[in-house]
Amino acid sequence: MEADPVGDDQRVAQDLQQRRAAASAWLEDVTGGMPTRLPFLDQAHGLFQRGGGNPAVLVVELDGLRDVQTVLGDEHAQTVVAEVGRRLREAVGDWPVGTLGEERFCVAMMARPFMPAHHLGRTLRAAIARPMDVDGVGLRLSSSVGVAQGEPDAAVLLRRAISAATDASRHSTGLELHQTEDPGTVRRRLMVAAALSEALEDPAGHTLRAAFQPIVDPDGTMVKAEALVRWDDPRMGVVSPAEFVPLAEQTGLVDPMLDIVLGQALAACRRWQDAGLHAGVAVNLSAVNLRQPLLVSELTAALEQSGLDARHVTLEVTETAVIDDGRNAIRILSDLRAAGFDIALDDFGVGYSSLARLRDLPVSTVKLDQTFARTLTTDRRTGAIVKATVDVCRVLDMVVVAEGIETPEQAAVATGIGVDLMQGYLFSDALVLEDLLAGDWHLPRASRR
Repeated sequence: MEADPVGDDQRVAQDLQQRRAAASAWLEDVTGGMPTRLPFLDQAHGLFQRGGGNPAVLVVELDGLRDVQTVLGDEHAQTVVAEVGRRLREAVGDWPVGTLGEERFCVAMMARPFMPAHHLGRTLRAAIARPMDVDGVGLRLSSSVGVAQGEPDAAVLLRRAISAATDASRHSTGLELHQTEDPGTVRRRLMVAAALSEALEDPAGHTLRAAFQPIVDPDGTMVKAEALVRWDDPRMGVVSPAEFVPLAEQTGLVDPMLDIVLGQALAACRRWQDAGLHAGVAVNLSAVNLRQPLLVSELTAALEQSGLDARHVTLEVTETAVIDDGRNAIRILSDLRAAGFDIALDDFGVGYSSLARLRDLPVSTVKLDQTFARTLTTDRRTGAIVKATVDVCRVLDMVVVAEGIETPEQAAVATGIGVDLMQGYLFSDALVLEDLLAGDWHLPRASRR
């Protein structure tokens, strides 16, 4: 007897529908009756129809829930999810709130000038981050929030907010607003990403290279040089790091980029040390690099292969990368410091950390953000902030570097305050290795080749 294909299709469809209904019922049970995607969209649509503000949807993604499942088991993980749901309902009040799965929640609201959507996003993150006790184990969960607004279609906003939450989690920013872009901008980004991928697959082509900006002491002697990535693509020409570096972080290309820059930087440092220039080299690590589980072993292996001493290699991380990634970043940096690397906290003063927190960070160098240099000679408050930073770092045995020095007056004030090292266009821009070895950075900028 032949099978009935129509009947089989119907049975498959019914089975799928039953599975979806069971999954929705399970989620609603775990989260205390919180609606799943479709009921949430219905509630959001009703809210938007009533008007009274700017329609917005927020998606909250829990970070680390899988670790909770691994350590405490599924049952306790469900307890955590239920508690998060309770806190979200408490925080949003009458706004619709729903669940998209164990790790994601969604909220709809009508944003107003006195109640912007991103403020609610911060409130939700703070609510989730409050201490939680599960079977005697103390937890503090972090979360990533995506925000989308300005469109009356709840389903469209939900898709955009999910994308923004994914970006916030991937970049460790905590909160991201979805930005609607014109097709030309998107086309350019796709073209740059494709070309960058090709360049990284062919490092021998040398379209990606490291240039080196000297970091000098008050006497003008180069103590180290920072390796800065430069890209001259055969088809697009020179592409700014401000364009391709963030794109590399978003597309997972920043790790192979680090391999290329690190290799060139270590080889260059070895060359100038062999030539009698006793200076180290600094290489930048992104927040994405810090999440690479093999980072420490790969860096130490590259160092051994170069023949350099670890104390001649500085690894620079931004203040925001350390703060956003929290304990994981501190653990990785502690391991790198233990391996002998010099760790520098870059762009200090523009993030959220305080001078007191420097005591707890495994860094040996603090690089003041270049915005301080711009007003160093015109605003006495800037000088006072820099002086306080220098005094604290002196007690902590940390070296202070002033970035963005462009005039002799700025250099004189920085030196008078007690800054240890300086970096900026006054001394040199980023040079190719041959010019650095030739001593061109000692010349006035207008006289260089």
